[in-house]
Amino acid sequence: MKNLHERRELVERGHPELSLVQQCLLLGLHRSGIYYQLKNESELNEELMRKMNAHYLEHPYMGAQRMHIWLTCDLDYKVNWNQVDSLYYEVMGLRIILSRPQSKPKSIPGITICYPDWTSSTSIKCGQPTMSSLSGFGAASSTNMYICTPRKI
Repeated sequence: MKNLHERRELVERGHPELSLVQQCLLLGLHRSGIYYQLKNESELNEELMRKMNAHYLEHPYMGAQRMHIWLTCDLDYKVNWNQVDSLYYEVMGLRIILSRPQSKPKSIPGITICYPDWTSSTSIKCGQPTMSSLSGFGAASSTNMYICTPRKI
């Protein structure tokens, strides 16, 4: 069976023997679909899509929300978040393909990060020197809860 677009092209408007209703029944089409004309994108949407596509190729880790911020703050477009979201995901079919660059904390001598062992309420595992260390407080289901905060050891 042919797809919808191909079946719509088979309909002849001035056919001498079959009316439009009969042709639609034979092809399995709704008659209203024969009269529908697709609307073209506005010039603003086409311009936005060109800019978004170029920016996406350079920054594929940015989603629609960051794209909206870039368009409104950096390029001074007056566009709604919903418009950018619709263009980004539905019309252009863009998706985030990479994670954004991760920043790593710098090592500082004398400062250690400690990770609590959530399986036991008493032992704590300490990792490599970074910007945080252990500060214990609170309780979660009758065990100690640990929060990492800057603290010189």
